[in-house]
Amino acid sequence: MEQLKKRIVLFVTERDALKRYTEQMQAFFEDRVSIYPYAVPEIEDYDFPGVPKADLYVASMPDVIPVGMSKLDENVPAVYISRTFQREKTIPLTQLPVGAVVLFADYSEVIASETLGILNSISKGVNYIYCATEEEMERHGDACCVVTIRDDHPDSRQIKRVVNIGWYKIAPTTYMEIAKRLDILDPEISGKIYRYSKEVHLLNPGVFEVIKGTWELEDIWNTVSDMIDEGIVLVDTSGVLLRHNVFAEKQGAVTRGEDGIGFVCPEVREAAMGRYAMTDEVIELAATGKTVLVSKRPVLTYGELKGFLLLLKDAKVVQLAETRLRLQERKKNFPARYTFDDIVTCSPLMEKNIEICKKFARTDISILITGDSGTGKELFAQSVHNGSPRRSMPFVALNCAAVPAELLESELFGYADGAFTGAKKGGKRGLLELAHRGTIFFDEIGEMPLSVQAKILRVLQEREVMRIGGESLIPIDIRVIAASNVDFEELLEEKKFRKDLFYRLNAAQIHIPPLAERTEDIPLLAEHFLKEMGGKRLSKELTGYLSSIPWRGNARELRNCIEYMHIMGGSVLEIFDLPLERQEYADGHRSEGPGRGPQHRAEELTVFVDREQEAAEIILNVLRVRSVGRRMLTKILQENGVRISEYRVRKLLSLMEKQGLILMGSGRKGIELKK
Repeated sequence: MEQLKKRIVLFVTERDALKRYTEQMQAFFEDRVSIYPYAVPEIEDYDFPGVPKADLYVASMPDVIPVGMSKLDENVPAVYISRTFQREKTIPLTQLPVGAVVLFADYSEVIASETLGILNSISKGVNYIYCATEEEMERHGDACCVVTIRDDHPDSRQIKRVVNIGWYKIAPTTYMEIAKRLDILDPEISGKIYRYSKEVHLLNPGVFEVIKGTWELEDIWNTVSDMIDEGIVLVDTSGVLLRHNVFAEKQGAVTRGEDGIGFVCPEVREAAMGRYAMTDEVIELAATGKTVLVSKRPVLTYGELKGFLLLLKDAKVVQLAETRLRLQERKKNFPARYTFDDIVTCSPLMEKNIEICKKFARTDISILITGDSGTGKELFAQSVHNGSPRRSMPFVALNCAAVPAELLESELFGYADGAFTGAKKGGKRGLLELAHRGTIFFDEIGEMPLSVQAKILRVLQEREVMRIGGESLIPIDIRVIAASNVDFEELLEEKKFRKDLFYRLNAAQIHIPPLAERTEDIPLLAEHFLKEMGGKRLSKELTGYLSSIPWRGNARELRNCIEYMHIMGGSVLEIFDLPLERQEYADGHRSEGPGRGPQHRAEELTVFVDREQEAAEIILNVLRVRSVGRRMLTKILQENGVRISEYRVRKLLSLMEKQGLILMGSGRKGIELKK
């Protein structure tokens, strides 16, 4: 709008110059300013009648508005034009040899004097001479050329070459001074000055190069700040907008008036003028309805407060980033690896449990899983999570018995910055926060202290958590699965577990039976574990025997036993590959039926496989000749090509004695064949 433009009154001594300067300034500032041109010789006594109210006076030279003689408004600042030439047209002058004589022809001696200074800065070592008339030019017949800024210049018959460098251009420093005085030196004008400076000759290139460097940094900063998907707002100590990026406008934190001047919205201004500093304060912007998180930091220069920097993050973007971060953390630290397909069973009891849990998985109902140690309670918990809509979110497991009581609360709830001595700077999120939108699994929950039980109950009721030392409640969305191998009726009776928490957790209960109640799973699990370890198989006798062992540690103990045999045994695992304590159980378990004497030694050797059978035959052949010690037997076996350790020989001899094939003597008596 016209009335909102900055007003410049331009004073020039010549009408032609007035027209040219007006055109240049109007082309540069475009609709940012209104220019009112005045030719000074037409004004008598410097009275300047009818001059409109102005924001700035601009004059072609200082003596155009003499100090003390002008009747203009003394409160309006004045700027005097500095001149230069278009760089492209002055190129021929830079190619002149040192010492060359060059004439400069023009009508105005005042303008010529300034122009000679500009020409000397363009081409060093050239002798420029001003000539106002043709007669003066004739006196310098040795000149190589004539330089002029107009088409109508004095002529010379002796000098044929004429270099027209064009009319004056307003210097970039003048545009910069005008913009500063009018308070319009914004990024748009700065960019224009920067680009314009590349088109004209610079009178003081050293100083202006520094200014250009500043503008380049300014332009880089503007470009980078506009690339950031956060609002950036800089205000002074009064809340007046100094700088901002494009995203701040998109958010609605900064708006523009009819004059195009930006100002901060009331909500952001209130934040700017509020507390000295803040972090992630939630603010709703009325202009756009967007919710943003505002962080505020003071800006100090040499210890003096100059203003405040506000960073505004879109709440939806933050939530999305938080979700992605949690998913990444889940992949690193909170994996739920198992599904219902990973549960190895052929037991009707277990298959029924799986079907029930699949139904539970589709809901957010709290589940309490009971069963002896090693029955696979966490396997079921992970399967429920992976079968639920929360499968892509974190699965956070906590063994309540493994964390000391004094640390359990901080692990669960986290803590705020400075909550206690040694607290991590910035605080720490607890497991309940990390499980947001996912599942938290409390293993051995019966070991949880009563003081923590009360706080967990409140979290489950309110779905909010407060960090230790914190001041605000953090909403969470979690699914709870708990497990225990203790009798809850006994815990409740002894008041070691809160009834209200038990009923909250026991919305759905699953009991995992021990291996003793599903012996049909033992061979299946043994084969499964051995397959995971690779390369070996179970003998038929060992497979049947494993089902008769009371696995008090359940699947965990069975796996440990299979792993031991896999390390110690051959390609086919036999009973004698069991740990010694299990072999003793086997001795008591095996029957003492007929056919156990020496006459059946050939048949007895069938329990051995591969190199064990070969080694047993060699041992029997040696013992038929004489008794011998274990070390000597080991040496004889190795000399006969049987690769076997003394440890394996000892195990083999022990089994041969149990089968009634040999007698283990003491001292020097050695080992002999049983008669």
